Amino acid sequence: MNKKKKFFSKCLTLLLLIFLLFFGIRFLIKSGLKEDTAKNIATKDKITIKKKYSNKVEKPKKLIYSEIVNQEIQQNKLQGHLEIPLYLQTDKKWKQLSYGTNNGQKDNTIEFNGCALTSLAMITSFLDKKLVTPADILQWAGNNYFVDGQGTSWNIFSDYAQFKGYTFENLGVNIAAVKEHLNVKHPIIVSVKPGTFTRTGHIMVISGTSEDQFWINDPNDSEQKRHSIRKYTSEELLENAVNFWAIYTS
Repeated sequence: MNKKKKFFSKCLTLLLLIFLLFFGIRFLIKSGLKEDTAKNIATKDKITIKKKYSNKVEKPKKLIYSEIVNQEIQQNKLQGHLEIPLYLQTDKKWKQLSYGTNNGQKDNTIEFNGCALTSLAMITSFLDKKLVTPADILQWAGNNYFVDGQGTSWNIFSDYAQFKGYTFENLGVNIAAVKEHLNVKHPIIVSVKPGTFTRTGHIMVISGTSEDQFWINDPNDSEQKRHSIRKYTSEELLENAVNFWAIYTS
């Protein structure tokens, strides 16, 4: 009887060992597969993420003309140019704002009539060392200085200087005085007749001087014209100028 019990006990132990061995091996195989699967998934995820971000590498933004000019100014690449930013009448941020009273024409906007306002915005941004836009000047001026068939009255310059507490000087066509003011960082507004810069009348900013030549910030400039990225001689300015004004802080 004892022999039978011992035999039965041995068989039971053997079966238990076989059971443990079988399921132990199975467990190890499954664990290995899971680990391999996890590694494969992680590897695939890394590859997917790399592809995703490599495909999304953004190309450098292409600068528009005014941004190119302003970058040149900020980096001091235009020798003798004051840090007067270039603003354009055609900038989409304000070009559609209503300005002018030419018999109710649809062209009564800053885009077509805003050279004086845009020039004042450039000068004010320089003098006040903060962003001042043509829209800000328009808010002050309204249509009070606009003359049908002529454009913006020159009176806007002295009145605006008085409003801002700036010093204002009418220089006529004295190019020597223009250079003197620029040498002490006083910006100049110029009115020009049809010629190099315009087919009609136009207002611009003279924004610096170097080697007896002058920089222009033309509010109606474009990549085709490129008036604001080249210098002009005294003779070229005088051939086109009708009047110069200096506006500055004392």
